[in-house]
Amino acid sequence: MQIRLALAAFLAAALLTTATTTPPKSPAPHRTSSRPASADQLMAKRLSLEERVGQLIVVRGYGDYLPSENQEYRTLIHWIRDLHIGGMIVANRIRSGRVINAQPFEMAAFLNHLQ
Repeated sequence: MQIRLALAAFLAAALLTTATTTPPKSPAPHRTSSRPASADQLMAKRLSLEERVGQLIVVRGYGDYLPSENQEYRTLIHWIRDLHIGGMIVANRIRSGRVINAQPFEMAAFLNHLQ
């Protein structure tokens, strides 16, 4: 009986404590800045919806040189020029269970060739 009475008193005190606290203040109204738009903001406004979505996509590339006849090269070109992807992550290849490290010189040559 005393446990029930103690539990009831505890719950009543907890409810009274939460009921008497003040509600959180509402956030201050958002004020627009009088500063001019940055170059990034201006560029984003000029992009079409398709180009904006493309900027959200990041694809994987490998650190080896791809000849322009290669299907993987043509796929990357399509993603970059047509879909306007936002970026590319360079990764290592795995062949026959062995990791083949990305080669910086080959990757630089490949990226220069894309431009």
